Amino acid sequence: MNRSGSFLYEPAGSIHTLQCIEDNTQVWFHMYGANLNLDANGNIESVIDGAGSLAAHCMLIEAQGLPRPNVLVD
Repeated sequence: MNRSGSFLYEPAGSIHTLQCIEDNTQVWFHMYGANLNLDANGNIESVIDGAGSLAAHCMLIEAQGLPRPNVLVD
């Protein structure tokens, strides 16, 4: 569990789920390069980068009737 000001590194192959347990939690994601998702045989199943992750996130939260988050992109 991370607290305010902490950093988390997720190595390749990690399985994780972000869960915010406090109201008004602010999260910063930094993606470097592409994320390759592999099937059980090691074949590439999908490829996603930072822009694709943001687009998918916005689509999912808007489908729930929530406003787009304030984000900074470089």
